[in-house]
Amino acid sequence: MLSEDQMMQRLMETFKLEAEEHIRRITQLILAAERGEVNKEMLEELFREAHSLKGAAKAVELDEISFVAHRIETLFSELKSGNISFSDTLADLIYEGLDGISALLGGGEFKADEFDHKVVSFLRTAGKAEGEKEAKSILPSPSEPIPPGKTGEGMMYIDVTKLDRLMERMGEIIAAKIGGEEHLRSGYRILEEMERIRGELREKGRGEAERLERVIGLYRDFLNDMESACRSISRLSDELNEDVKSLRLQPLSLLFDSFDRMVRDISRQEGKKVKLEKIGGNTEIDRRILEELREPLMHLLRNAIDHGIETPQERIEAGKEEFGTIRLSAKGHGDRVIIEVEDDGRGIDPEQIKEAALKFGLIEEGEEMDE
Repeated sequence: MLSEDQMMQRLMETFKLEAEEHIRRITQLILAAERGEVNKEMLEELFREAHSLKGAAKAVELDEISFVAHRIETLFSELKSGNISFSDTLADLIYEGLDGISALLGGGEFKADEFDHKVVSFLRTAGKAEGEKEAKSILPSPSEPIPPGKTGEGMMYIDVTKLDRLMERMGEIIAAKIGGEEHLRSGYRILEEMERIRGELREKGRGEAERLERVIGLYRDFLNDMESACRSISRLSDELNEDVKSLRLQPLSLLFDSFDRMVRDISRQEGKKVKLEKIGGNTEIDRRILEELREPLMHLLRNAIDHGIETPQERIEAGKEEFGTIRLSAKGHGDRVIIEVEDDGRGIDPEQIKEAALKFGLIEEGEEMDE
């Protein structure tokens, strides 16, 4: 039976996974809203996500996270009621709150009181009639009902540490299976030797041959039973191994979706307008590889924004749409997954490449380069 501390630790682990999913979903919806895809269903879902996050945090006594989630929920409530309109300022404020919750989840700090003041100021500036009155009601009523929704439906949380231990045990099972098969082969070799000895005894007319015949019969029955058991163990271990490996697979969308916010923030810093198109997010990959891909893909996306995509003015002058497009795609190819990053920016300047090649002595002056 779990102790109270163990139970609380398990609840905390579950809450962290749920909170990360709520943050991911809210981020995706706000990004869609920034693209002009605002509708009633979206606003309802945003409110439910924030409300569920607030309630879950309060259930595990993480009052600071619950507080911040409640302030975000207040913004969604006012947005849903039509008291305020969606804007870049509102999006920035929501992102700040989500970043704060993420920091608190990771054991960091966040000045929740300053965030609260920003929310109050925003609501007042946005013309909320009862902004100050609402701002005083910081914590939700314990009896406040959670609106119905599909938040978390179909989700399953897996402790990755336990999954790793299970994979280790699978290795032991497979090793035991191989060992059992080897013992079985040794047993049949012993049986062959016993039958050879029995033949020699018969030729010499000794009575021991009959007694050995009985022993051989019993031993053969034992080996047949052992062979049947080995076949069953082999089949079950193979099936279990495939099931465990499938649990380690995660859709690339979990990684791809995390880049939307980064692309949005960097493009704003650079004074550019960028859309991120994601293709093949349902392609599954081992979760360890998934995390190893994060840094290199972030680097490629940042380079595409910094050096590939032009400013809106440059794009318009070049006869392009002011929004640049970066395409992040994945597709399975046999036992491999191919991931590509493309953009519709200015591309590589061949003159700069030529200058660099001359500088490093890769080509001679006057030598033409292939396209």
